[in-house]
Amino acid sequence: GTINRKLAALSKMLTFAHKRKLIPSKPYIEWLKEGKGRKRWFTPSEEAMLIKILTQAGFNYFCDFVIILIDTGLRKTELLKAQKRDIVDGNLSVYDTKNGDPRTVPLTKITQSIFDKYDGDIPFAGISDNDIRFQWNYARELMGMAKDKEFVLHACRHTCASRLVQRGISLLVVKEWLG
Repeated sequence: GTINRKLAALSKMLTFAHKRKLIPSKPYIEWLKEGKGRKRWFTPSEEAMLIKILTQAGFNYFCDFVIILIDTGLRKTELLKAQKRDIVDGNLSVYDTKNGDPRTVPLTKITQSIFDKYDGDIPFAGISDNDIRFQWNYARELMGMAKDKEFVLHACRHTCASRLVQRGISLLVVKEWLG
């Protein structure tokens, strides 16, 4: 999808140049086939099972990480860089985002208490990609979801979005919330 968006921009530029006779002809651009994208989110029972498995395994740090992802809809990379100093009046401002546009998301009492219990300005700086992968796959296996290719950490974000919509939040607000 990202490549096709860039090809579309290139195509526009080439069309512009060709119409103004800056190039003799517009070259053929081969578009890539795009997938349907993931549509997976967690049911409340799946979330409860996931939290239970992570807690029982002693993966409390990662469990807190997952809870915040579900409650806020943040991307993994955004939460890894989230700073306590950017929490004001129960809202977390995120500046280093995928699209470059900062945004602010409200924190639930649970997510606020999770942030409060960790020392340091960047609470989740201590979790590595290897830890995340291992602990996620461990829980996924125990849940019987190892073959579900859609059962990925990013589904925490989809879960947040789905729950917002189910609670009557407009799609425009959800779009802004998730960036």
